[in-house]
Amino acid sequence: MTPPETSAARPSPTSAGPQFANVGGVNVAYPEFQNSAFPYRGVIPADSDDSNQARPFLNVSENGRLGHASPRGGVYWEDTTYNDRHVLLAASPDFDAHNAGDLVLFFHGNEATLSRDVVDRQQAPRQLAQSGLNGVLVAPQLAFRRAHSSAGRFWKPGALAEFLDEADARLAASYPGTSRATFRRMPVIIVAYSGGYLPAAFALAQGGASERVRGVVLLDALYGEQDKFADWIARA
Repeated sequence: MTPPETSAARPSPTSAGPQFANVGGVNVAYPEFQNSAFPYRGVIPADSDDSNQARPFLNVSENGRLGHASPRGGVYWEDTTYNDRHVLLAASPDFDAHNAGDLVLFFHGNEATLSRDVVDRQQAPRQLAQSGLNGVLVAPQLAFRRAHSSAGRFWKPGALAEFLDEADARLAASYPGTSRATFRRMPVIIVAYSGGYLPAAFALAQGGASERVRGVVLLDALYGEQDKFADWIARA
């Protein structure tokens, strides 16, 4: 799959890491991650959606093509819905990795794409830059243009730690004079919009890095898994 297109993009100065473009005054990149939400060929845990047993996420096969049967939209196929590894990285040109900062992990809602919705329509990177927060926005592509709140790899124990470790490494490669440890020191703020509640809940419950999470913002995003958010609040 080709990298997502963005509007009004121009190359930023060269770097060894992801190639940033300037979109509306914010530096934006879309690298592919090995540890992004998809593809995912594991199971939906037994404690997801009030089920009593684990079951395969990809539960439909048609001539070798795998898919997931969704009660809301029929069969969503892996190759068109659950196969995009891109992750949005965005920061203000004024972001200073050498000073105290935060990493904002954003889980988008249903039927969304990173470029069309998170960047162009919702303008999340612009909002981060205008907030004055010295931080970086990191947003994995979830179910691509489908009404489905799949957590993907974030259903897997330890997945949040793996994802953040890769994000730290990618960002360190883009900012001279920094290391993975530079970004690993940054507290994480999880922001979930609408259907993004499900990966957020499992990232908190079993992601292996909940101690790094200092805040959670749910934007119309408490559709289930309340126990997992409550447990994290109690622990934190």
